Amino acid sequence: MATVPGALIWEIVKKNNSFLVKEFGNGTAKVQFSKESNNLYNAHSYKYSGLANTKTVTVQPEGKDSIVLATTKTRKQNKPSSLLHKSVMKKEFPRMAKAVENQVADNYYRPDLKKAALARLSAVNRSLQVAKSGVKKRNRQPSKFRGRNLNAAYIRMVVPLIHVGNTQYRPKDGTIYRYTVLPPKTVDDQQLGPQPSAKAPLKAAA
Repeated sequence: MATVPGALIWEIVKKNNSFLVKEFGNGTAKVQFSKESNNLYNAHSYKYSGLANTKTVTVQPEGKDSIVLATTKTRKQNKPSSLLHKSVMKKEFPRMAKAVENQVADNYYRPDLKKAALARLSAVNRSLQVAKSGVKKRNRQPSKFRGRNLNAAYIRMVVPLIHVGNTQYRPKDGTIYRYTVLPPKTVDDQQLGPQPSAKAPLKAAA
């Protein structure tokens, strides 16, 4: 049974299909994406389309530690259940990249998709590495004023000051404030950082 030419399929689906995603920006500008699984860049174009091309390449995660490389069989276009040839890869990244190059470019399957396939392989591999290690939680620290942890009250009091060693100078009224900083003693103090224990106004320097 003869198959429909890819160029004709593209003319039919390029303006509207169920996988088309349109993102509108400022004014009338818009960007079009396509979300079919065998589109490496998810770009709405004939080159990367998984609907109009008989030869397509797919790189997808499989489980927590493996990646699937799938290519379309040109002789199985009328049998969707057996359309894809899948290869599961669990090796280190250089060996997986070499396998993708061999499958996509070296055997003249779709050499024009080599760069896109390697880019998607790199992105999928990074996502698996993040999933394995987990998302690092940020250790939320109070705001810092010139390298020193301060709580909210201390920030309001010290913001207009300029630090010179342990002496702070307030430009507005010319008053110099000196603070004696003690080490934290409680859990709250450790979270808030060093607290000022005393304040002694001195006469402004002439």
